[in-house]
Amino acid sequence: MRYEHANEQQLQKYVDERHRLERPLVDHIEHCGLCQEAVAQYQMLFDGLADEHDIRLPADFAATVAAQLPATKPVETTAERWSMSTVLGVAGPLLMIAVTIYILGYQSLLTGFDGFSTGAVGLLTGLFTAAGEFLLRYGLRADLIGFAALLLVTIGLTDRLLRALRHGKAMLMA
Repeated sequence: MRYEHANEQQLQKYVDERHRLERPLVDHIEHCGLCQEAVAQYQMLFDGLADEHDIRLPADFAATVAAQLPATKPVETTAERWSMSTVLGVAGPLLMIAVTIYILGYQSLLTGFDGFSTGAVGLLTGLFTAAGEFLLRYGLRADLIGFAALLLVTIGLTDRLLRALRHGKAMLMA
């Protein structure tokens, strides 16, 4: 591998931790005049800092530096990011299954579950998870929107099941 020139970080690492660099880079630095000049400057700087045993900083140095830094938003952890989407992804299909069991009864669930297959449950789980992730990523109120989405899906499912139940009763009476 051919190197044009080492960058500042590589040159500092060469002075401080030469054994951690790739051999072709070390060879380049040792045979390149420009890189050797930069290494010599870093070596003088490192040696000068090593000679200073007692560097004293003002007591408020950290506060002064921190005051000059730009304000940053808190970093969102993975647990916070996935918590709502996981709840939506699990709670949505479970709620739909619970409503189905409540309306049709357990026996009907085992024998007549054609209209709401396992594939649909998997698809809805994926949709709820993706929707939760989307809402969290773009900073929307995922709790309210998720609740509204669950409510709409539950109402739609309940309506569908009630219509199916009425249709089934009409067929039994005929």
